[in-house]
Amino acid sequence: MKDCQCYAKAVDPERQKLWDKIFYDGKVPITCPLPVGVGNLAGQEAEFYLIDFDRVSYAEKELLISEMAEKFDLAPVEVKKDIEDRGCPVKAESVIVSWCKLHSRAAM
Repeated sequence: MKDCQCYAKAVDPERQKLWDKIFYDGKVPITCPLPVGVGNLAGQEAEFYLIDFDRVSYAEKELLISEMAEKFDLAPVEVKKDIEDRGCPVKAESVIVSWCKLHSRAAM
């Protein structure tokens, strides 16, 4: 959604530290303030949000790819292709979601 400004912040300090490293303001832009699906994330079934790459800078995306490749022991090119093909999930557990005005109005 073009005017969406929803984002997620982590409750877990280690997770937020990583997000602070990747995203200039420590906020992960998401496409919707409600989980968009359930999937296998790191070996666990979990609800997830999707990162809104329309609001992610080139530098943030490249750093995200690098960090994910290192964390999951994958080649950066594999991570990039997977993101381009399927998007990038954000596990919904232990995050605080900030709703934008647009989604807040739609929910009322």
